This record gives sequence, structure tokens and C-alpha cells, in this order.
Amino acid sequence: MNEQAFDRYVETRQDLLLRTQELVQDVIAEKAKVVEQLNENQDRLPSRALFHKDDLVSLDKYPVYPDKPSKLEPRYWGPYIVTEVLPLSAVKIR
Repeated sequence: MNEQAFDRYVETRQDLLLRTQELVQDVIAEKAKVVEQLNENQDRLPSRALFHKDDLVSLDKYPVYPDKPSKLEPRYWGPYIVTEVLPLSAVKIR
């Protein structure tokens, strides 16, 4: 009786192991498909870089004191030069 139970246990465990390996292979294949689709879609998107190195830029000057009239004051700070373009459309300026 013990041997039969042990044999069933071994068979069940081997079946589970094989099924798990198949599922892992399916997940890996599905991940590869998704990555390929993402890469294809990313190629279709326009470039997010709004600025390039050595571009001249200016910064909006928001009023520090809203109650003070600023009609005749400059509306921008700058010009600045873009020294480095960082990810997510961030830039370093000088």
C-alpha cells in the first residue's frame, strides 16, 4: 500500500513539474510577443525630445507677488543654452 501511494505521488509530482515547465515556456513566449509589440508601437510614436543640445530656451517668469503690477516687467527669464537632454523631456541649461 505504501509503495502504490508513493508511486502515485511520484507520478503526480512529475506531471505537475512538466505542466509547470510548459506554463513557464508559455509565459516566456507571451512576454516575447508583448515586448515585440511594444517595440513596434514605440517606433510609431513621435520623438518626445522637444529640445536638442545647444538650443536657446527661455523660462516663463511667473509673478512672485500676484498683487504687484507686472505689466511692464519681462515675462521670461533667459535666454539659456541647453547643455544636456535628459530622459522624459528634461533638460540641463546654463
